[in-house]
Amino acid sequence: MANTPQSTNSNMSNPRPIGKFTKFLWDCAGADIDLLENHCPPSDHSKYSGLGGIVLATGLLATLSGGYAFYTIFSPKGDAISDTIHFWPILISIFGGVIWGLIIFNLDRFIISSTGKGDGKEDISWSEFKNAIPRILMAVIIGITMSAPLEVRILQSEINAELQSKQNAYLEKLNNETDSIFNKKSALYLDNLNKTEKTIADKAAYFETRRLELVEQMKQLDLEAAGKTANGVAGMGPAYRSKKENLDKLEAERKQAEAQFIPESNRLRMLAESNRAKLSSIEKEREESKKINEVRKDQLDGLLERIHISHEIGGLVPWMIMFLLLAIETGPVFFKLMMIRGAYDYLSENKKKLVLAKSGIIELEPQTKDNKAVVEYKYYQVEKMGELAEKANEKWKDEVSADIEQNPNKYIS
Repeated sequence: MANTPQSTNSNMSNPRPIGKFTKFLWDCAGADIDLLENHCPPSDHSKYSGLGGIVLATGLLATLSGGYAFYTIFSPKGDAISDTIHFWPILISIFGGVIWGLIIFNLDRFIISSTGKGDGKEDISWSEFKNAIPRILMAVIIGITMSAPLEVRILQSEINAELQSKQNAYLEKLNNETDSIFNKKSALYLDNLNKTEKTIADKAAYFETRRLELVEQMKQLDLEAAGKTANGVAGMGPAYRSKKENLDKLEAERKQAEAQFIPESNRLRMLAESNRAKLSSIEKEREESKKINEVRKDQLDGLLERIHISHEIGGLVPWMIMFLLLAIETGPVFFKLMMIRGAYDYLSENKKKLVLAKSGIIELEPQTKDNKAVVEYKYYQVEKMGELAEKANEKWKDEVSADIEQNPNKYIS
């Protein structure tokens, strides 16, 4: 068994003191800080600082991405082009972004720390790649999830302009549909109202025309009586009296017809008023429906629609952002597979064996299963305790047997 890490490198002196931030990066990479600080060369320091830096960077990017996504989701919906900043959604986005960033940071740290060194060579064999596929898939999913909100934020101005046009077109479509529906509803009442008003107006015009005609005829008759007509003959003879009686009779008939039409006129006016009330109610419903259309139009201002627009107008930009984040996210997995074994790797294995040995666990000879080398461990302390227990039982059995032979009556009731 190899010596402890303390004895292997107790005299190693670092060229410069290790800062707290460097140790934090080592911790981000899931490395053993004590081994790196006291027993490893600077090359290992740089190696694990780089890995930890990538993990930290993805966590920070995830915080920004998640924060913007939460703000887009929870902010009040409205016109795409709006400078209004909402206070509560900002607080929610900060809190949600930090939580999301910590989740991604923890996942990345787990992925990196659980990825082995492979065979310790620079090239990646098929076996190494196959074993790393689950971790690579996790990293790809995380990268795609992070890239969508970031690409939306980068293309925000262009997306807002396009989204505003879509909102306006969508509102116009909704309002046209609303007008079509309510025009059909109001058509019958409008037709009835027009017919009723026309009937009332026609009757009123008829009575007024008839009245004016009789007034004109009476005026002409009075001019004849005064001798002011073309024949110049004045007088109120039998012809005058006959004409006047006829005009008076026609006027009386006109007034009687007008009076008889009053109930019908009232009924028609009530019918017209009812139709107007129905039309007014329909118009109120139309306005309410158009207000709902405004809300529906505003709901178009969502994260999914923005992502869709970014892919429509962004060209290669969204794909470049996604591939960049995928490279950042999956890079550490491939880097670890390409790492050449160094002092840290051997010291880490040595420390693991020391812990096993102190716990009474022994490593058996590697066995081959399914063309794979499988290392098995055996809990040595438990095995030895079992052997001692068997010996104790045998000793007790011998003593009791001897006692039975010497004192049989003692065991017979």
